[in-house]
Amino acid sequence: MADDNSNQNYGLSGNLPSLDGVRGIAITLVLIHTTNILQVGADPLGRLLSRFAGMGWVGVQLFFVLSGFLITRNLLRMQGQAGYFRVFYGRRVLRIFPLYYATLLFFFVFLPWIGYAPQAVNDEGSHQIWLWLFLSNWTEWLGLGGLSLPHFWSLAVEEQFYLLWPVALHQRTPRQTLYFCAAIAAVSSAFRCGMVLYGVEPLVIYTSSLCRMDALAMGAMAATILSIPKYSNILTKHRGQLILVTIGLGVVGKLIPNGFGMIDPIGQTLGYTLLAVIFSLAITAAVVGEHVPTGIGGDLLKSKALRMLGKYSFAMYLFHAPLNTYVGQVMLDRIGWREHPSTLQSLIYVALVGVSSLILAILSYELLEKHFLRLKQFFAR
Repeated sequence: MADDNSNQNYGLSGNLPSLDGVRGIAITLVLIHTTNILQVGADPLGRLLSRFAGMGWVGVQLFFVLSGFLITRNLLRMQGQAGYFRVFYGRRVLRIFPLYYATLLFFFVFLPWIGYAPQAVNDEGSHQIWLWLFLSNWTEWLGLGGLSLPHFWSLAVEEQFYLLWPVALHQRTPRQTLYFCAAIAAVSSAFRCGMVLYGVEPLVIYTSSLCRMDALAMGAMAATILSIPKYSNILTKHRGQLILVTIGLGVVGKLIPNGFGMIDPIGQTLGYTLLAVIFSLAITAAVVGEHVPTGIGGDLLKSKALRMLGKYSFAMYLFHAPLNTYVGQVMLDRIGWREHPSTLQSLIYVALVGVSSLILAILSYELLEKHFLRLKQFFAR
């Protein structure tokens, strides 16, 4: 146990600006995927953009791996400290609950009150309770909640992870945590493969917490490995090789037919796990790159644009899908862009929804979120 705790900060002290850039990439991928209206491009550029947008769903997988990394990093640093549970849960509540519940209040209380609620919101009725309880990923595929805000399923998965993970890691050493995470990843992957083999509905597999836990666990494994000085030093010295392995696995995945398919059997068995490995390696490379003067991709991840998107990514994720469904799609019908959009029209639409989401995210941060985040001082480590 001595070697596990030889570094009190577990080798992960300080801020990690590059991970803000990773968040920026993740929200960009998700936004492009959600707002893509170019189903079949009439020109080569259109076909390329359409295929790229179709792959944008992997941004959610990247968010999962990143959450596993950051949450585990924080918990490892807090081991043995007073108020372990109070500090963690208090800070998570202040980060997630204000904006999340403000969004639900807007859709299910304010809009019905003024008479402008979308039909999908009105139809939700009593089933909306599952959104309020962060359980919509278990009920959405049954049509029992979450259909008005279908992207909230991933927030439910993460919140369930936040609830259970501190208990699971409490008083574990980094090495014990590493073995535990590896076991969770293996069990989750095997469970998902079993569901695919038994012909379970792909949407159930896609939104199930049990089926996506390997991504969270692999992110946690990356944080744990870096918390052990011996391993973090090795990875820092071999960062170039780490990046090459990451790229190589990405190429392998693309060469496999439907290897990264969102609801394809190959994608949901091998692909999800491979993406989790790729993203955990990429995050590891980004983190160890914080300790070298220059590095491959380091300047990009630390760029102001990506870091800004990363800062506001949570609010952008909440806002972008309703903007697309309840505002954007209506406008597309009115101006005639929806049936046969050109490549230029598609790019304009993606940009408009993206910029609108960012503006709303900045406003929500300034008017709401930052005031609650200041209360984190009462839950200091």
